[in-house]
Amino acid sequence: MSHTQVQRSSDGMTIDVLIELPGHDCNIYEYDKRREAIRLKQVHYATEHYPVDWGIIPHTLTPEGSELDVLLVTNQSNFPGCLVLAHPIGFLERRDGSATEQAVVAVPLGDSQLNHIHDIQDLPYDRRHGIEILYNHRGEQLITDTLNWHGAVEAEYLIHEARRRATLERLEGESERGRRGGFGWKAGVGLKPRWLATEMEAHTAAEYAVHKLPYRFQEYVEDCLLPEERILLFISRPPVTSRWSFIRRKQLNEGILVITDRQVMMMTDTIPPDSTLVHWGYKARVSAIERLSTVYVNKDSSYAVLKLVFEALAGKETMTIEFPTDQWLWLERAKELLERFIPGEASTALRRLYQTEGQKDRRGVVLVDWDDPAREASITELSAVLPQLLGEGEEVLAKALAPSWPAKRRLPTLLAVTNQRVLLLPTDYRRAESDGWEAYAIGELSSVELHHSLLGCWIELAVPAGDIIRRIRLEFESPSIRPFRSVFSATRQLMGQPFASAELQSSHLVPMRDKRVPV
Repeated sequence: MSHTQVQRSSDGMTIDVLIELPGHDCNIYEYDKRREAIRLKQVHYATEHYPVDWGIIPHTLTPEGSELDVLLVTNQSNFPGCLVLAHPIGFLERRDGSATEQAVVAVPLGDSQLNHIHDIQDLPYDRRHGIEILYNHRGEQLITDTLNWHGAVEAEYLIHEARRRATLERLEGESERGRRGGFGWKAGVGLKPRWLATEMEAHTAAEYAVHKLPYRFQEYVEDCLLPEERILLFISRPPVTSRWSFIRRKQLNEGILVITDRQVMMMTDTIPPDSTLVHWGYKARVSAIERLSTVYVNKDSSYAVLKLVFEALAGKETMTIEFPTDQWLWLERAKELLERFIPGEASTALRRLYQTEGQKDRRGVVLVDWDDPAREASITELSAVLPQLLGEGEEVLAKALAPSWPAKRRLPTLLAVTNQRVLLLPTDYRRAESDGWEAYAIGELSSVELHHSLLGCWIELAVPAGDIIRRIRLEFESPSIRPFRSVFSATRQLMGQPFASAELQSSHLVPMRDKRVPV
């Protein structure tokens, strides 16, 4: 990976120049780890002698699709691959008909005989003339193209534009990978961050470290993150004994706290792995980072506790997560990071708007038991009724069928997420004694939980109202996880959108007789 650094000093911009072609003979060195010393590797003999070293500024992009060239004025040539900290003093532009080429001219900061030069006009004439001859020299011919010199200010602008162009291309590439099913947050195994990270770094430190997680958690995280999401921080939690009450204690399974640029998620094992090496599944409770209002970190001699307060239209939900005391500093780091997302009272920052990805209708419901005629009929019937319940501008993004659950006295229920609400439509909606179907505005929700386990699955919505939090849970079988995962993802994305104060402020049942649905 190329290295680049661009920063602002008192004397102007500084850049890292990657040397590709030395102007003169030079030594090439390497580091001897065993001797802990620098060793001469070889001597580079230049085929031609030039008045400058030729290099590039990595992570820049010209309109022609190459990295920006640099002509480094030096008194002593640098070997190929060497990074030289320098500042630009101008750039040389050559026009050949309709084609245009530019090369930045820079001087190394480490050379006391040259680092006082800050603009191309300060460079001695013989040096400038030598650069002109070099830049117009092609093979054995001297081409008299039109050459124009530009000063340091213009050179800095040229570098900024080249860096901006490279950044846009990288982001477009990540978006394309996301559209094709790739993950922009997923760093390749073996890749490491540079010792001096910049805003041009491809991944965060947390993304580089994801491969260090237990493999099951790598799979679980991939299930719950969007391709275009970026991981900002994760904290692994080993199994810990929690103080559930004064007498009883509760064992908390191994887990991971994940903070991205869109969500806060606490993910834990449903059952600790055993000697069979079976991945029993995970439980993930998430909320949009835009719903966060307060962050607390407390610790004592036994535990460190992270408390996150998420707001909804009619109330708040506090998510309490316990860690061992020795992870207290990591929780403080998480607190500092999360507080940056909480706007102040006088903040005029623009709210981020995301495009929520909808689920294809053909994937809307996955049948687990095709041999159950009653269940197949329920799916067909409820899917046909659903469009009749939608309001103006309302669109179904994801849907899934929860089967009957005798222990909970729940009939088969269609769970649907639109761009405005979450709908629960049971199969008894036609009965006279039925109360109807449930609807919750997205603004009412404070969090959503997905429990995916070989021993049982459910999705749970948290709806706070004052000091009471109502939790709506729908159980389903493990093979039908796909549509429920789509519901989980769509709901969490919608929670990141701003909600109006005029939205529905309490959970409610909508009687079917008030809706014009054919019975």
